[in-house]
Amino acid sequence: MMDYLGALIIIFLVIVALHLLTEIKINYKNIKEEKRNAYLDVLQVMTKDELYQKFDEQKDHTAICQWITVYLTMKGYKNIINAANDGDNSIDLTAIDPFGQKTYILCKLGNPQYWNKKINLSLLKELVGTMVAYSAKYGLVITMAELDEKALEYIVKIKENGYHLKYIDGNTILKDLASFRPKELKRIIHSI
Repeated sequence: MMDYLGALIIIFLVIVALHLLTEIKINYKNIKEEKRNAYLDVLQVMTKDELYQKFDEQKDHTAICQWITVYLTMKGYKNIINAANDGDNSIDLTAIDPFGQKTYILCKLGNPQYWNKKINLSLLKELVGTMVAYSAKYGLVITMAELDEKALEYIVKIKENGYHLKYIDGNTILKDLASFRPKELKRIIHSI
């Protein structure tokens, strides 16, 4: 009888110990995740401030397009060409997207004072008009502002007609830059 009782006590203690170890592991993961999220939040704030300063100083749209070229390259775009010199002001760049599709790109990062204003439908219609004129099926709008509801509805509507329009807004840019930064830092640190 005593052996059974001793065995039950040992089993109970093992279960309690495993439960405690699991709790410690879960808490450690949660703390680690909270630290990572806090780090990313700080990076996003720093990145937004850096972008604000960069674009506030840039009066030349060509310099902004050069910055976007680097950004898109990091996102997997290839063969990025400055199309603003072609005389068509409705697109800034053309590129091959990560899926191999030629994409017409409109960059509307502009003055940081207007980053809180939403992008309206007319901008998208202008881009799609250019896409139609050149028989292109893929377009991308890059903006720090958000798109308004009509613009978002328009993206869905034109997809039914075979046109694929994507957008990258400020939140996406900030998240991407925050994720690019650690990768670049690792590469730089490991090269030393």
